[in-house]
Amino acid sequence: MKIKSRLERILPYAAVFLLGGGLYCCLEVLWRGFTHWSMAPVGGICVLLIYCIEPLPYQILWKMVLCGIGITVVEGVSGFFLNMLFQLNVWDYSELFLNLFGQVCLLFTFIWVLLSYPGMKLCSFLRRHIFS
Repeated sequence: MKIKSRLERILPYAAVFLLGGGLYCCLEVLWRGFTHWSMAPVGGICVLLIYCIEPLPYQILWKMVLCGIGITVVEGVSGFFLNMLFQLNVWDYSELFLNLFGQVCLLFTFIWVLLSYPGMKLCSFLRRHIFS
């Protein structure tokens, strides 16, 4: 009985992680024309972050900013490991304005803020209609 309740609590997060990873890879293929296998777990973590921020009792704009900052942090940490440490060269923002070591940049932080709105709508739908 206890195992089932733990599984029921974990299942929505696992489903959001997997869905987020798949959706992010699709989004990247649409944006860049290709993706890298490592973007599935990174995208899953980012959508899971949105899923956790969405129900917070803040105004939508503040939640969007929080998501954008959180996604930028995930991007920076994963960029350090994937691009700098393991030299997979998955992305490089060196040519863009206000970048940090080519791993994050202000333009993409703004894009993550904007994309977090439909991400929160999706997470709200999942929470209310699928996982309730």
